[in-house]
Amino acid sequence: MAARALPDTGLYALRHLAAGAVLSQGVPLKVVSEILGHSSIAITGDVYGHVSPDVSRDAVATLGSVLSDSGSADGGQTTRNSSKGRSRTPGNGL
Repeated sequence: MAARALPDTGLYALRHLAAGAVLSQGVPLKVVSEILGHSSIAITGDVYGHVSPDVSRDAVATLGSVLSDSGSADGGQTTRNSSKGRSRTPGNGL
């Protein structure tokens, strides 16, 4: 069987294509980072984080589903204190 010639594509482009392909199939960023030999997951995220907007949409949809299914233990009374970054329930003195 004869080897198929690749289009005039550099190794970096092929590496980027491969990383994007596995990320779009749900392979965790940490795993892709290790495969690529990056020194940190942050590098992989910075370079390939834009690869699939569908993944971001799916993540947000999943979070929305989890939140709507679980409800709130305090009946929705918890609010976010944006100045201190803590949640609080009205009347707790915070």
